[in-house]
Amino acid sequence: MAPYLLPMAIIGPDYDLSLILTYPYSPAHQFRPIGSYFWDHDFAFGQTWNRISARVDHPMLALLAAGAAGRYLDRRGSAGPWPNVRATLPFCLLLLLAGVLQLRIAAPFYERVPGAAFVQFPWRLMAFITPALIVTAIHLADRGMPGGAGRVAVVGATIWMLDVSGAFVPLRYERLPMPTAVERTWFGHFGEYQPRGVPARADLAPRVQALWEKNGCRVEHVPEHQEEGPDVRLDAHCARGAMLPLRCTGHRCTWWQ
Repeated sequence: MAPYLLPMAIIGPDYDLSLILTYPYSPAHQFRPIGSYFWDHDFAFGQTWNRISARVDHPMLALLAAGAAGRYLDRRGSAGPWPNVRATLPFCLLLLLAGVLQLRIAAPFYERVPGAAFVQFPWRLMAFITPALIVTAIHLADRGMPGGAGRVAVVGATIWMLDVSGAFVPLRYERLPMPTAVERTWFGHFGEYQPRGVPARADLAPRVQALWEKNGCRVEHVPEHQEEGPDVRLDAHCARGAMLPLRCTGHRCTWWQ
């Protein structure tokens, strides 16, 4: 998050970026059961389209375990396992830190450290856990297992990883149709990039109505209860051709005669 905090601090006074943390999109509501990081029964590549999985790669976990076991069982080295681990110490520390931040006990960290909450989903840190795990597992297996067993294990784990990779799994659900034209302008899903000076949505319809009446038009219908969402709908009638200004910065405004 660090590279994003500086621009967020610069534009923060003009925008309410805290809207990004609207329920349930905040770390406190996005912690996952620890078991789901090792086995996710509710997700299958190519079959589950409406969610993602944070499961750790099984081939790399197996390789890490094999390397650790090989080093422990290899009694030829009197220096112990430390020299082999020392080279990957930064990655081990990254694994430990990012792993702890997946746990619910890390909630105070996201609440008190400035900017930490904007990660929104703790499992986004899998972007650091996965490469750190790969580097640590490969190094430990290559240096910790006796003879050429380490290289054999690395090759086997690589083949296993490619075999179970989601990139090669055929999709078993239809692709969702996506529009090719940009029909609307969005200022963030929650309006977080909407200027602070924009009027509240409840005050928008009366303001537009008054503005149109000054231009010789009549607003014939203003729904008492607008539907949920960013749309504001008005029915207007003009006796002659007129330009109807819309002061709706950050809102989608729809009108018809």
